[in-house]
Amino acid sequence: RSILCLDDLVQGFMQSISDCLATGKLTSFKIGVAYRRGLDFAEATRHEAEQAFSRMMNVEVDTTIDTGTRVQSRRSSAEMRPLQDYLTHAFVRRAAEEDLPIQVHTGYLAGTHKMMSNINPMQLVPLLLRYPGVRFDLFHAGWPYHHEAGVLGKNFPNVWLNLCWAWTMNPATMEDALDAWLDGVPHVKIFGFGSDTTNPMCVYGYAMQAREGIARVLERRIERGDMDETLAEDVARAIMLENGLEFHRLS
Repeated sequence: RSILCLDDLVQGFMQSISDCLATGKLTSFKIGVAYRRGLDFAEATRHEAEQAFSRMMNVEVDTTIDTGTRVQSRRSSAEMRPLQDYLTHAFVRRAAEEDLPIQVHTGYLAGTHKMMSNINPMQLVPLLLRYPGVRFDLFHAGWPYHHEAGVLGKNFPNVWLNLCWAWTMNPATMEDALDAWLDGVPHVKIFGFGSDTTNPMCVYGYAMQAREGIARVLERRIERGDMDETLAEDVARAIMLENGLEFHRLS
């Protein structure tokens, strides 16, 4: 479709979501922009979004006479923030309408030389306050901000904590994170494992790391007298399977 104004962009965005929903295979939305910007989504006005859209569409073109090349000047990320923020809020409102949760990439970014200032989940507080009826699934334990993630999970009824991919990043730290979360967060709001890889051998390896780490955490809690074996088994079953089935309404 032709995108000539902000309304065209939003309508196209919403149609793409409808097309995905029509497959019957969608159980959640996802925000993965931490690879490109921070998670502090301001409430941009329509006017601010339209201004950013106009700047994006009216790209200046420089023509070099001797070579005949045309070079388009790139808009800065700061100039585009109001449009990104506006679309993000539209995205979250659509999730609310569809009664679907939103997964958010928080914590460590794959690769090297990444902008690690983007990843602190505490940046999400205004969004969590703005949409108390939307369920948010915070990925990767927020590592290295796993304590901050735990605070969000405790403070916000609409926040779940997810250890997907985290066991392979730093298994020892994830044991500490899980142990702390089990003291401060209802275990029904914790997801103990997710591979976050398309490599089947990595899935197996990551799953082994998760099982061993979770077992050690629960064994220590039994030894300390914080849990008995029956409760530990219930927790393991919940964080490894049952919580995910219920959250995504697959059971």
